[in-house]
Amino acid sequence: MTYHNPVVYLLHMRDDAERALELSAGRTRRDFADEMFAFAMAFLVGRLDIMAAKVPAELREAYPSVPWASVLGVREGILAGEGMRNDNLVWKTLRVLPELLPALEDALADLGEDEDTL
Repeated sequence: MTYHNPVVYLLHMRDDAERALELSAGRTRRDFADEMFAFAMAFLVGRLDIMAAKVPAELREAYPSVPWASVLGVREGILAGEGMRNDNLVWKTLRVLPELLPALEDALADLGEDEDTL
């Protein structure tokens, strides 16, 4: 099995959260009528779940300020409705990102690693 530094997953989470916040700035739940926006947000939120799930449980426990429960499992919830995208869950998750992003930044700073040190 290949070892992957869990910090890489935190970096992906940070990057996806930043991108989702950037793309959703000034948007409302009604903007999900724009299919491109809706699919982009579902993709980014889904990736947050995938990356969070790869962070070892011990590391998640060490950083309880990261709202793990708000992103873990959302990918399945987004797509579980018999092929229907759950935009309400995507929107709910997007609204957690302003809390998630600084918590990820704090964890990364605490771990003392970034892209240049991996």
